[in-house]
Amino acid sequence: MVLGDSFSLYTALDAKRDKYTLRQLILSFFPELSEKNQEALLLKISTMYIGFSLDTKEFSLVVEGNFPALLKSQLNKKNGWEKKRYSPESVGLAQNFFLHTDGIALAFVHKNLLFISNNQIEAMLERFSLTNRIAIPGGIEGISNEDYNYLKLRQALQEETILLYIKEPKTLLSQFLPFDSDLALDYMLVYAEEKERDYSLTIDFVFTDTRAVRPALLLFKIAFYNYDVFIEQIAENQVQVKNISFNLWDGIQ
Repeated sequence: MVLGDSFSLYTALDAKRDKYTLRQLILSFFPELSEKNQEALLLKISTMYIGFSLDTKEFSLVVEGNFPALLKSQLNKKNGWEKKRYSPESVGLAQNFFLHTDGIALAFVHKNLLFISNNQIEAMLERFSLTNRIAIPGGIEGISNEDYNYLKLRQALQEETILLYIKEPKTLLSQFLPFDSDLALDYMLVYAEEKERDYSLTIDFVFTDTRAVRPALLLFKIAFYNYDVFIEQIAENQVQVKNISFNLWDGIQ
């Protein structure tokens, strides 16, 4: 998919469900916009797909919506933006993009699609030129793991919870376990439901080796001994931990 497969975390945000989070992202990318223009932009966004690297802090975003002309009018040298041009090595027409002095770049692929990245804008344009769409179509069979998980993110947008796909779980595992172990994990799926200032998390741990499941169950029971959580094996290679209360500032509660 356009986001690529190099990130450790993937998620998707819905404009109606995740309005507060989207507003904070808009503020960070376009601080020069007035509050009125921020609201106008938020009303035009429908969905945002995010890839984030937990170790390097690199990120890429694909934003679906209908972007007003007022946004482009703010992308000038006075506000730190410089217009650039990229010609795909494979196929497709050359694309303009805007580079900010702080390293963030964005490209209006067309009026309904915006790419944002702090390190991969040209790679995103290259990948998009090969498919001319966000993800390769064709169902589950015959597509890459990245496209499969993209489809899972799209499906999650219809639910009440935010889904995080953690491709490199060891980096995040230390937030939940008091000891260092990768547990032979393949990936994690984190379902987050907002509860006032906290989030109620359900985490699916998916293992590369079924023999790792039994010791993992024991370790989870030790790690969450003092917490009111529910732990069960839901598949041959999968363990689910439910009812984790998580505060972005304080960690697990």
